[in-house]
Amino acid sequence: MTHRVRGWRVLAALLLTAGLAACSRQVELMAALPATEANEIIAALQNAGIHADKVAGKEGLAAVKVAAGDVGRAVDLLRDKGLPRERFAGMGQVFKKEGLISSPLEERARYVYALSQELGATLSQIDGVGRSVVGAGDRGAGRGRLPGVETGVAAAILAPAAAGAGVTHAGHRTRRLAGSTAGSSISGV
Repeated sequence: MTHRVRGWRVLAALLLTAGLAACSRQVELMAALPATEANEIIAALQNAGIHADKVAGKEGLAAVKVAAGDVGRAVDLLRDKGLPRERFAGMGQVFKKEGLISSPLEERARYVYALSQELGATLSQIDGVGRSVVGAGDRGAGRGRLPGVETGVAAAILAPAAAGAGVTHAGHRTRRLAGSTAGSSISGV
């Protein structure tokens, strides 16, 4: 009878060890993140009571790991907070020339695209703004404008407030920023 009890104790210990190992198993939630963005994600997760670890990777990038049982909550939380933030192309990336000669139309298209990327990146840094979408276009396009005559850029902006944000404060800052960007006219904020 003692041999049978000892067998049950060994089985219970093995099951307990396997259960603890399964609970502590971590999975990679995000990878190839800049270190500052990984820190922001870890802070958001830890503020919500989800334990997260940062693992350094190649070229200064990092990964974020959480317990396997917390993945669902972590993904929902990060989606609600607009994390990770959208990565925008900078002026240097957009204006990188790949051919010998660019037409004025190509130059103008690069300029408008770069402007929308810069505006979107700036808007996403404002407290209270969730993921922002900026669509920019040439105000004079398709209206029979004269070649060589400069026209402004029109921007349509969707910048929903993040959960729990002061909507009026963020909206005011967004309108002011968009209205002063390179002569843009605001189609909607």
